[in-house]
Amino acid sequence: MATVVKVAPDIRTWIDDAAEEITRVLEVAVSAKGMACAALSGGRTPVAVYQRLAQTPWRERIPWDRIHWFWVDERWVPPDHPDSNYGVAHQVLFSKVPVNPAQVHGIPTAGLKPDEAAAAYEAQLREILPQGAALDLAVLGMGSDGHTASLFPGISELAETTRWVAATLSPAGVRQRISMTFPLLNATDTVLFLVTGADKRNLIEAVLSPERKATNYPAGKIKAARQMIWLLDQEAAGDMHPPA
Repeated sequence: MATVVKVAPDIRTWIDDAAEEITRVLEVAVSAKGMACAALSGGRTPVAVYQRLAQTPWRERIPWDRIHWFWVDERWVPPDHPDSNYGVAHQVLFSKVPVNPAQVHGIPTAGLKPDEAAAAYEAQLREILPQGAALDLAVLGMGSDGHTASLFPGISELAETTRWVAATLSPAGVRQRISMTFPLLNATDTVLFLVTGADKRNLIEAVLSPERKATNYPAGKIKAARQMIWLLDQEAAGDMHPPA
């Protein structure tokens, strides 16, 4: 696995660079296979990136009809709730681009119990991904506690080895979550971490150190089948020197 670290000098460049990385990875995957599968994250950090993807030139470059879209995690709220990861992405991105609604796969949060919703989402993923295939792209963030997706420090789901999706609990905010797990995320071809803010600096330094000092944090346990890209703003990067 190759690890690439990129540091943007300002937030506008960071947003453009993130949109470019997402677009480039999906263009390559579609060119090679005819279809691609991507998983998006929620939270505040990627919203501006999703807005940018709906704008020129990225809107015209992304082969929307050749991509299945998933979410790495979801809060246990209705899709029209302000805290819904699906709802936010629909509002700022998918409602503004020529996407096939049948290829936008939100995590179900109505009419099912959390464990049932996780199992249903996993079944959908396994149906769409060919046998032995994996996601082409997962867009992840990292919390100041080192969590990623809805995989929080200390939860039992960090030890999952077979299930792709699980019901998890957050220590704050909307407690009930549904999240992709390490078996699926670590098989993904390209993982793109989008990280901003000085409160992440110490974690970034630990996760990217040669000794991988932060492997006790969920974000430090993420790998990728082919490449891992860390896109940082200057505040998150601090004085670190990206690996050659």
